[in-house]
Amino acid sequence: MFAVPFDVDRLQTTGTPQVVVDAIFHINAGGFAAYTISESGTLLYLTPRVEGFEWRDRRGNVQPVTVPPGLYPFFRLSPDATRVAVQHGGLGDIEIISLDRGGSERVTTEGMNNTPIWTRDGRAVTFATMGKGLYNAPLDGRRTVRALQELPGAAPWDWTPDGRTLVYEKGDPFEIWMLTVPDGGGLGVPRQLLASPNTSFYHPVISPDGRWLAYASNESGQFQVNVQAFPALGPFLPVLIATKAGRSCVSLPRP
Repeated sequence: MFAVPFDVDRLQTTGTPQVVVDAIFHINAGGFAAYTISESGTLLYLTPRVEGFEWRDRRGNVQPVTVPPGLYPFFRLSPDATRVAVQHGGLGDIEIISLDRGGSERVTTEGMNNTPIWTRDGRAVTFATMGKGLYNAPLDGRRTVRALQELPGAAPWDWTPDGRTLVYEKGDPFEIWMLTVPDGGGLGVPRQLLASPNTSFYHPVISPDGRWLAYASNESGQFQVNVQAFPALGPFLPVLIATKAGRSCVSLPRP
């Protein structure tokens, strides 16, 4: 947070900006920052909530992971478990954090970006840009971001094993769609998979063999996790996996 002298009559700044607070909670969307100043000049503000990572095995053993301080509301582990793709801030930059070497690298330089996921080979990160659509960013050092489709409000969730089809969620209530990317480039062709006027379907995840789709929904009146055949969702009925608090599905690296 900065402060600069300001001439009210001329509506111009009259000095050099000075740092007032070096860490303040803010959200890029809309330019919101959590602070207020009294008539006497007292500043009241919130500091960012710093989130970290930790390894946790199936027995509950915990090992902390050292990462740069920051707010990471969404993150995904790379297929080789050496890096983490993160959404840094409420709606801001996409970054790659190295778990074995330390440090981070920015993937995006503009726009309000969110929900980064990995391609199955770990060579690129797919993400959404608010008001625009879905993009793919190869991590080859050339920083060439490719538009997959103009889909404002869509959020990518997983790729099929062959790397050709992306499943994502969008809408209100949430719907699950798939996007097949042409071999020769160009924008992908969307296809609706699950939708209902009174039901939300979200967080679609493809099985390692590409034959099954796991997703969360509130079709029964409470949040549950189901599995169906993929890409043809019938004629079999979905298999119920989680009956209570089943709100999220996350793809995991191959064991």
